[in-house]
Amino acid sequence: MHRPLFISEVLDRFVEDGQERELCATSEARYDATQEKVAVDLDAFVRPVELCGKEWHVRPEWLLRPHTVTEGVPEEEAAELSREIFQRWVVRLRPVLNSHREVLAAAGT
Repeated sequence: MHRPLFISEVLDRFVEDGQERELCATSEARYDATQEKVAVDLDAFVRPVELCGKEWHVRPEWLLRPHTVTEGVPEEEAAELSREIFQRWVVRLRPVLNSHREVLAAAGT
């Protein structure tokens, strides 16, 4: 893995304050050949579906905070491991959105 691996995925859509929004997840992985480790920066944000001008992202309080996962791995396995780490991040994010939907429903939003 000679170049950084970037993954971005729209996980789901939801309505808040009368606007349709998307929950997005991203990762950027870098491989350190001298230490034989991959570092994967994980992030998530919310953005509007309808863009009327410059795209903007927000990270609401209910959303998991960005973090970095570092694991030792041979270079030939780094890209695959980076994708697996991203998928684990996605699995953690989905229940967070479901909980937020419950809060929105209880508030009548």
